[in-house]
Amino acid sequence: MSGKYELTKNRHGQFIFSLKAANGQVVMTSQAMNTKDEINAELARVREFCIRDECYDRKLAPGGQPYFSLLTPEGDRLGKSTHYSSTAAMEKGIASVKRNGTAARLIDLSEYFQAQHPNCFTRAQPVAYLVFATKPAIHLPIAGFDSQRSAMHSPCPQNHWQM
Repeated sequence: MSGKYELTKNRHGQFIFSLKAANGQVVMTSQAMNTKDEINAELARVREFCIRDECYDRKLAPGGQPYFSLLTPEGDRLGKSTHYSSTAAMEKGIASVKRNGTAARLIDLSEYFQAQHPNCFTRAQPVAYLVFATKPAIHLPIAGFDSQRSAMHSPCPQNHWQM
């Protein structure tokens, strides 16, 4: 099984894609774009530059976790990785982008989730929930939640979250 790109929308309605490795882990996420044409152009640039080692900017987050950004030769950021536990793990992430980035198929989930769950991307009524990993999931409201200071958003009727 090879990696794949998943196209979704963020809470502001902008398009983003994530490159997922064969194991389903997100390896890299794009910048947000306003239109599908812009995001498709960005994806084409990722496919072009992902095999070039000099296009990877390796850094440390303030907490000391390594991460990388994929850059164009001009220095424009095309995507950013998650934070890794070690430099070796980050290098495996870069290897995964190089291996999967050029040929991974694009799965467009942006219209599906918007059509199936129209409230997922709105901030209708901010509510914070403590979510327990049970089947089915249990969602309990958190007392004293301040909607003006939280990044959490209301779930849609099917309890999907977009942060």
